[in-house]
Amino acid sequence: MTTPTSVLLALAKERTFIEIARLQTMSQWWHWLVLLVVCAAILIYVFVLYRRDTVELPRPLRFVLMLLRVTAFVGLLIFFLKIEKSTE
Repeated sequence: MTTPTSVLLALAKERTFIEIARLQTMSQWWHWLVLLVVCAAILIYVFVLYRRDTVELPRPLRFVLMLLRVTAFVGLLIFFLKIEKSTE
């Protein structure tokens, strides 16, 4: 039978890490520059599409559409960076 104290000690020894696997492979300065340039280009493209597509829509709907597009981009960026949560 386990005591509550031993369960608490077992839980206290657990450590959770958030690891960004792609950052370990980006060892050169120009990797970061390329990543920033590509992200900026994509965000500019998203903004241009937003301006072009929402000319006739009311302002609240414009905001929601822009929020959805930026959220999709952030999701793709997270997928690209391979963010993983692990517990040991």
